[in-house]
Amino acid sequence: VHEHGLTDGSGWTALMHAAYLGHAECAGLLVTEMSIVTPDGKTALEIAKERGHDAVVAALNGEVLRETHYETRTICAVR
Repeated sequence: VHEHGLTDGSGWTALMHAAYLGHAECAGLLVTEMSIVTPDGKTALEIAKERGHDAVVAALNGEVLRETHYETRTICAVR
């Protein structure tokens, strides 16, 4: 069971740990935490990039693209 936004003692979410360790499948399941930042201001996407975990970066970028596309379509429909 996953509860959105829970952090550990260091301020990291499950998504941040998945990004750090390179667990792309887990990261894909935890994308609801994409906007949460570490105490020093890093997102899970930034952590994955720094660690060179390309599969995690791709999974998270895919989610960013889907969110952007959905929001764009919704905004266009409203206009």
